[in-house]
Amino acid sequence: MRDVDSYRYCKDRQIGWALERALPLIGSKGNRGEPAYTTTLDANLFEPLSPEARREIEQGDGDELVEKGGPPKIYAVHSSAALTVNVFHYWRHQPSLRPIVVALGLPGEECVLLEFEAKRPIMDNPNRNVFRVDPNLDVVIHCGPESRSREIAIECKFTEPYRPSKPEDKGLKWPYFRERQLWEGIPACREFAGRIKSRDDHFQYLHAAQLIKHILGLKHRNGKDGFHLVYLWYDVPHEAADSHRQEIDEFQKIVTADGIAFSATTFQEVIDSLRKHESGCAHYCDFLTGRYILPAAGPTVDHPL
Repeated sequence: MRDVDSYRYCKDRQIGWALERALPLIGSKGNRGEPAYTTTLDANLFEPLSPEARREIEQGDGDELVEKGGPPKIYAVHSSAALTVNVFHYWRHQPSLRPIVVALGLPGEECVLLEFEAKRPIMDNPNRNVFRVDPNLDVVIHCGPESRSREIAIECKFTEPYRPSKPEDKGLKWPYFRERQLWEGIPACREFAGRIKSRDDHFQYLHAAQLIKHILGLKHRNGKDGFHLVYLWYDVPHEAADSHRQEIDEFQKIVTADGIAFSATTFQEVIDSLRKHESGCAHYCDFLTGRYILPAAGPTVDHPL
């Protein structure tokens, strides 16, 4: 199927979920645009944002909670930010982060804090005329005692891989290659980055340059051995997902050659693991399963492609 079909598949399932629950939907400009936005933030979330979580998201560079002539981006039923919050916010007030870490396919180590939109500069005092925005990690989980702490950083994708993008929008710009210290100890990453300089004609679905920037920021803060980067994505029953998975596998081989801890899993796999192994969070798991795994039972949504 065409990529637009994969995008519509994700979006229409979420619109169907909202219609099934009789949630009012509006367009991206209020009364204009396709009705795919809830009228309140709480209507789009499993539970309300805590003040601390809201502050973290507001301080991120994605403008998820900013109104720009219409509802904020996180109000979209197909919002990756809403999906991320729905999966991870619950664990901020649970006695242990171990279940969500294990569901991500990682060892159930001691973890002490979960934060959203964590910024990880790639160097000390970057020139803001050149490096205007620091890498923003969707979720960071802090693990281990302070003497040997490390970070689990999670980049989350919902519909983004299936939306058309220009190769020049996914490249790694030339200033990154002037800073030799950024690439110390990671020659395979540096060689690959050189192949997608200015534009990425190599990968169609994976935003590899973004992940490389995340690695640079995490390495600067934690050292090469002090973090694990997880790519968490939404699977679809189309060929696009198979191609996406192949690109992820190729990228993983590149960065692990440098000793970078990187893994990938799908939202469906995480939700299914929680549902099978965590009997104490049935209401939360039922919400995630009903919304993101089971087919929506609402009216058929017919949109021209």
